[in-house]
Amino acid sequence: MAARPSLMVLAGCVLLVGLQSTPLAAQNEGAAVQQAADQKAADEKLAEKAAALVRQLDDDNFERRESAEKELATLGPAAIEVVTAALTSPSAEVRQRAERVLRVLRKADVGLRHVATVRRDELTAVCGLTSSPDGKFLYAASWQARAITAFRCDPDTGELNFVESLIDPEHLDGVTSVRISPDGKFALAVAFRSKKATLLARNPETGRLTIADSVGPDLTGGASFTWPIDGVIAPDGRHIYAADDRTGVIAVIEVAADHKLKLIEAFAAPDKSLLRTRSLAITPDGKTLLAGGMEAGTLVALDRDAATGKLTIRQVLTSGRDGIKGLAGIHGIAVSQDGKTVYTCAGRFGGEQGVSAFRLGEDGKLTPQGGVLADSGLTDFAGGNGIALTDDGQNVYAAGTTSRSLAVFRTHPADGKLTFLATIQNEATGASSNLGAADVEVSADGKSVYVALEEDGAISVFARTAAARPPAPPMP
Repeated sequence: MAARPSLMVLAGCVLLVGLQSTPLAAQNEGAAVQQAADQKAADEKLAEKAAALVRQLDDDNFERRESAEKELATLGPAAIEVVTAALTSPSAEVRQRAERVLRVLRKADVGLRHVATVRRDELTAVCGLTSSPDGKFLYAASWQARAITAFRCDPDTGELNFVESLIDPEHLDGVTSVRISPDGKFALAVAFRSKKATLLARNPETGRLTIADSVGPDLTGGASFTWPIDGVIAPDGRHIYAADDRTGVIAVIEVAADHKLKLIEAFAAPDKSLLRTRSLAITPDGKTLLAGGMEAGTLVALDRDAATGKLTIRQVLTSGRDGIKGLAGIHGIAVSQDGKTVYTCAGRFGGEQGVSAFRLGEDGKLTPQGGVLADSGLTDFAGGNGIALTDDGQNVYAAGTTSRSLAVFRTHPADGKLTFLATIQNEATGASSNLGAADVEVSADGKSVYVALEEDGAISVFARTAAARPPAPPMP
């Protein structure tokens, strides 16, 4: 019989494993940091090369100009910023060549592949999408069909399999927004024709919805829903918020354990900064509610009392003031997973066309981080509507309803700033209709992107592929 190791030897082995695990974790973290540093160095080197090639675009020798243009087109996204700057060159030839190079660079790096388009009668005038927290289901709000349609998402391809359509003229007439609670147990629907915010019980296994309770049209203090248009659910699930487009009122509603609703307050901004509010978003920590005042061109940050759900205004940013751009006609808001960056989309019913970025500081204040607008490089984009951010923080997608297109951006993790990659404008974004892409949603696993095609009564499914990016140099 083999001899058994003594307790002292076993203890030594355990100690050795423990001593090795900590350095291993540190090594992994160090390798990640080193890889990021290598990637940054590689990008900087390529940017320097791109700058040299851009200068050659104005060379006296035709062959050199041709060669520089061809080589620039092979450098990948690291060259986009440098080539974009060349669009302002005093040389017409440099500008023309830079435009051609940019088209190639952006299309090569867009990172999306169309998989399928789903059409159903219940999707007539579909304008709102949301996915379940576990990523297994997608829900679509169709205002004209008075329906919320549920689909089960294929875990491999992202394709949609029909589950049910909940059609309810009393509660869902004009439904534009549907949200799922963080625990997946209920949903919120907001409908402008029914003039109601409705809570729906949800079966997390089947994805099916059942109407539980509603609030509206009468609110409190003489306020009422005239045109409720969007809503959000607090991360703790204790409160829901619904915004009215015409009155600028945000209804604060408590959710009881039995899915009954209790109206807490009808909040209205005294400075009218919330008039024509079309969009709401909430930070992951639940401390900040964000609202976009379309008419005033405002992004409003509100403090949220976690216990009562009540709101107070913390900050109002207004387009045209203090150098701020991109908020006139604001129509969509998205918040990063870490709660540090806020992105807005504008233009659906006029105003500025484009996407803007804001940084949310430790003091709770928003700081503009620039944006990409129609007058600053954003092409084939009009009617800015829904907007979505990937959980990995790498990409932002914005729906252009009247241009029938989807704009794709890369984000800069350090500050949240945007780099415009490309605009997709084809049948998968509604090119054959008058009103195309109205909303966009990214699956929980980050593999799929879904686009609501309003006039086509359809949803397009895109696979999110690895973006074309030059590899980091090998480690020595």
